[in-house]
Amino acid sequence: MTKAASTTAISTPGRTNRRPFCGRQTRRDGHRAHRRGDREHGRRERRELLNRLRVLLRHLLVWTCLPSGQCGSWRSAITGDRKEIEYLLRDSPSLAGKLDDLVAEAYLRARLDAVIRTGMDEATFPRVARGVSPK
Repeated sequence: MTKAASTTAISTPGRTNRRPFCGRQTRRDGHRAHRRGDREHGRRERRELLNRLRVLLRHLLVWTCLPSGQCGSWRSAITGDRKEIEYLLRDSPSLAGKLDDLVAEAYLRARLDAVIRTGMDEATFPRVARGVSPK
């Protein structure tokens, strides 16, 4: 084989002379990346729970403040929202300890959402969350 032929065989397009990636890094880098991934996963779960709580609380606000909102589809939506929150808490039990703070934050957002979606005055909806559920 000539020198030119061997050079072209080595420098094939799309190939590099580096080791193939096997999914592992040095222990130290891998450990840091793993912790960073866990934090991001925790934030993502927190955001998802916060959004689910916001939707549930908005549905409950509309349910209690608008008699026309008390139909079967609303009851179904509220039940579905509750089940999804239950699943999230079962998958991430550490979020249960933060639930009071998350509900307070989600309620403020839900109240604003309800005002925007219904066109009703903000004073129609209670300022703080209270125990409400469909009949």
